[in-house]
Amino acid sequence: MASEPTEMTTTQSPRLTHVSGDESSGQVQQTAQLDDAAIAHLDGEAAKLHAKATRVLGFLVVLGSVNLAGVVALTAAGGIDTTLLLLLIGVAAGTAGSCAAAAISVAERRAEGYEIAYRGGIRLWATDPDNDTGRFSLAMLPFFYLRPFLGATAGVLAYGGIRTGLLFSTATQDDALGVVLFFALLSGLFAKSLFDSLRRAFKGLVGQ
Repeated sequence: MASEPTEMTTTQSPRLTHVSGDESSGQVQQTAQLDDAAIAHLDGEAAKLHAKATRVLGFLVVLGSVNLAGVVALTAAGGIDTTLLLLLIGVAAGTAGSCAAAAISVAERRAEGYEIAYRGGIRLWATDPDNDTGRFSLAMLPFFYLRPFLGATAGVLAYGGIRTGLLFSTATQDDALGVVLFFALLSGLFAKSLFDSLRRAFKGLVGQ
């Protein structure tokens, strides 16, 4: 009697299907080649990464929302020294922009899957293992928590550039407020790219 075809066994991690891969070779292997103990271990690691990604996403959304609310409150507030007001708006808007950019990055990577270091290689828990889009990994977690700080720093840079006239010249306080808000938010959204560009420019100046 002919035996029925054996179906490939897949185990479900949160929303994702097990696929294992090797970054160095680019080869993808099916989970069926892993033993049950390995699958169980990687299941647990995938679940932990899923929880960490959810927490950092929540952190970024809440922090970004708080800073946006702070921007609204500051723009409506009165009796605050102009210099202090613009600086605070720069910091809050830069932080909010960076939180938004980082939250989008976390959500996209979380949707694409997880990368888990295991037995000298990288195991991919991915919706599409052939897709080169970045996936969430434990090594990236500190960088996502760092992004709001980068945004705040970028907001201060935008404030300094506008107040000194190096970035944009304004005639009135109302103009300055709107310009600082716009450029600080924009700097926060692209804080990582901004600092990468500044680092390359500085290395060029010092001849490195």
